[in-house]
Amino acid sequence: MTSGDVSRLAHVPSYAGTVTSFTMVIFLASTSAFMPAPVLTELAQSFGTTVPVMGQLTAVTSLPWAIAAPLFGPVSDRYGRAPVLMYGLLALGLATVWSGLAWDLPSLFAARLVAGVAAAAAMPTTMTTVGDLFAGIQRARALGWVNSGFSIASLVGLPLIALAAGLVNWRLAFVIVGVCLLLLEFPVVRMLRHVHASKGDSGPRVGYAGLLRSPGTLALLGANVSERVLFGAVTTYLPALLVERYSISISAVAPLLSVIAIGSLAGNLVGGRLSGRLRTVHLFGICQLLAAVCAAFVFFGVPYLWLTALLAAALGCANAASRPTYLALVMAISGKARGTMIGMFSLTNHLGLTLGAMLGGFTISWAGYGAVAGLVLAAGAGAALISQGGEPRDRPAEPQ
Repeated sequence: MTSGDVSRLAHVPSYAGTVTSFTMVIFLASTSAFMPAPVLTELAQSFGTTVPVMGQLTAVTSLPWAIAAPLFGPVSDRYGRAPVLMYGLLALGLATVWSGLAWDLPSLFAARLVAGVAAAAAMPTTMTTVGDLFAGIQRARALGWVNSGFSIASLVGLPLIALAAGLVNWRLAFVIVGVCLLLLEFPVVRMLRHVHASKGDSGPRVGYAGLLRSPGTLALLGANVSERVLFGAVTTYLPALLVERYSISISAVAPLLSVIAIGSLAGNLVGGRLSGRLRTVHLFGICQLLAAVCAAFVFFGVPYLWLTALLAAALGCANAASRPTYLALVMAISGKARGTMIGMFSLTNHLGLTLGAMLGGFTISWAGYGAVAGLVLAAGAGAALISQGGEPRDRPAEPQ
C-alpha cells in the first residue's frame, strides 16, 4: 500500500466499522427502494386500486434512479463523497417515512419518486467511497462485504417488511425503515468526518467523454449490461415459472426464491476472497458462463423442484462472485473520475435489468419459458466475451 493509501485510511475508525456501516447503508437503502414489492396487495387495498397499478411504484423508483445516478457521480467527484452521501441518505430516510404516512395515491407515488432520486445519490456514492478508502485486494474484499447488503435485503429485509405488514400494517414497516435510515446518519457522519479524502483523488477531472475513451471502459459497461440482462430475466420470470411448471402456490415460492439470495450472499463473500487469484475479466467470464448454464437449465426445465432450487442457488452464487472484483476493476481504471464511472455503471445496471425483463417477456410470449434458456445463454456468453476487453494487460498494478 502506498503512502497515499495510508493517508486515506489513517483516520478511518476501523476496517470492520467502516465496512459494517457501509453494508448497513446498502442493506437499508435496498430494502427501502424495493420494499413496495412484498406489500403490493396491502397497498392496493389501502388506496382502493389494483395490484398492477401499485406495481408501477417500482418503475417510479427505478426510472429517476437510473437517470439521476450518472448526474450525482460527477458531483461527488467534484465536491466530495460526504455531502452527496449524507444528503442522499437523509432524503431517502425522509422519503421512506413519507411513504408510510402517504395520505393518497399521488403522495405515495411522489414519495417513491423522491426515494429513487435519493437512492441514486446514496447507494452509488457508498460504493465509490469504499473504492476511495481501500485499494487492491483489500478494496475487492471490502466491496464483497458491502455488496452483500443487496443480498441481505432480499434475504432478511424484504421478508421482515412482509412480516411487519402482516402483524401490524404496511405503514409501520415503511416508517421503521425510514427511521433506521435516519439513525444511520450518525455513525456514517462520524466515520466520514475522520476521513481526509472524502472526495475523489486530487488532480484534473475527467468528463464522460474522456472516461468513455479510456481503454476498457466501454467493454466493462457493455459486459455489465449483458450480465444484468441475464439477471433481470431470471429475477423477473422465475417466480411465475415455478408456479406454472411445478403447480405450487405463490406463498410456497418465497422460500425457494430465498435460495438465490443465499447463493448471492455467499458469492459476494467468496468473490472478494478470490481477488488476485485470477485476472478480473477471466473470473468474471467464468462466473457468467456458469451462471448462464445454470439459468438455462432452470428455464429449459428439470424434473425436480429441489434440483431447480439448487440450480438457482448456484446461479446466484456464480453471478455474485464476479461482482466485487469487477467493481474494483471499474473503480481502478476510472482513476480520478470514480464517482462518474460508478454513476454510469449504475445506469447500465438499470438498462440491463429493464432489457432483461422486456426480452424475457417477449421470448415467453413467442415461444414459452423454455426459450428463455437461449436468451440467458446468449446474455451470459455475451457478458463473458465483451468483458475480456475491459482489463488492458498493460494497466499498472494497484497497490495491495
